[in-house]
Amino acid sequence: MTEYQAQDLFNDTQIYDLSDLVKGGANGDANTPLKVLADRTEWLRRRLGRIEVKTITGSYVFDDADLGKGFSFHINGNTSFTLPDVSSLTPGTPIRINTRIPVIKALTILTAGGQKIYDGSDDVTEMYMHDAERLVLIAVAEDNGDTPDHWEIFDAFGNFHAAGQSFGVRLQPRNSFMNDGALKTRADTPRLWAQISKMGAAVVSDTVWNSDPGGQPVYRGCFSTGTSSLNFRLPDERGMHDRYLEMGRNGITSGRLYDNPGGYGPDALKQHNHTSEQISKRGYPDDSADRTNSDYYWISPGNDPGHAQNIVINSAGTSPENNVKTIGKIPVTLY
Repeated sequence: MTEYQAQDLFNDTQIYDLSDLVKGGANGDANTPLKVLADRTEWLRRRLGRIEVKTITGSYVFDDADLGKGFSFHINGNTSFTLPDVSSLTPGTPIRINTRIPVIKALTILTAGGQKIYDGSDDVTEMYMHDAERLVLIAVAEDNGDTPDHWEIFDAFGNFHAAGQSFGVRLQPRNSFMNDGALKTRADTPRLWAQISKMGAAVVSDTVWNSDPGGQPVYRGCFSTGTSSLNFRLPDERGMHDRYLEMGRNGITSGRLYDNPGGYGPDALKQHNHTSEQISKRGYPDDSADRTNSDYYWISPGNDPGHAQNIVINSAGTSPENNVKTIGKIPVTLY
C-alpha cells in the first residue's frame, strides 16, 4: 500500500454502482472514497478553531461561498452588508462581523426580505455598526425545527444599546461626540439618530434650541432636530453640571426653566435672611466733646432714630456666578 498525502479539499462524495470495477492505484476507483474522506478531514483540521476572514471595503451582499467566514469591513464611507436568506441556512449558522472605520461613518446590516433580528425583546430588520465593533448573528428556528426563520444576536461588542447616553469623561471614548452644540449628519450616525428620535421632549426644533428666552440658554442642553432633514444638533453641555429632574418629588425645586431632560436651570441662591444691626450715621450725643465729624461714630439707632439705616454689604464673594465644588470632565454622547 502507498501513503496518501491528504489535500485541503472538500469534494463531493461518490458511491459505487454495481457495474463499477474495483481498481486500486493512485487514480483507482476503489481509492476515490478514501481520498475524499482524507481530503475532507484535512479540510476540517485546517479550519477547526480557525475562522477565514474576508476583508471587504464597500457594500456587500452575502454569497453562499462565504459560509463559515468572518467579515471584516474596512470602510471610509457609509456602507451596507446584506445578510443571506436565513431560511436557506442550517440552524446555528453564524455570521461574524467586525469593523475598521477610521472616520465617522456607519455600516448598516440589512436582512433579506425584512427578516427579523431578535435583539432581546425588540425585533429589528437592520442594525448599525461603527468603528471597532463586533457582532455575531446566529440563524435560529422559532420552533426549533430544521428551517431558521430569524436571526438572534449571539454576541455583540459596541454601543449597540448605549447610543444616545451622555456622561462626563477624562478621555473621550471611541464612537462618541463631545457635547458642544455642533450639527451632525444623520446618515453618518444612524444609530444615534434612531435613539434621539425616541427622546420626546428632550429634542426641540433648532429654532427653539437657539432662542435663548430671557437671555438664558434654556434649551441648549437638549438635542435639536437640526437645520434640515439631513442633520441634528448635539446638546451644548460645556461648563455645566448635571442635576436630576424632580420627576414629581414634593418639596424640591430647581427653578428649571424647561422641566425636561436637557432643560436649563439657572444658578441662584436659596432665599434667606441676614440679621444685621442698624446704625445711625450721626454721632450721639450731639454735644460729645470728641465729636468732630458726623460719620465718626456708629451708635444704637434707638438713640437717634431719625438717621437709622441698614448695613449694606458690597462685593461679597469672588466669582461672577455661583459655583459648587467640581471636577472638570469632557461631556460626551455615544453614537
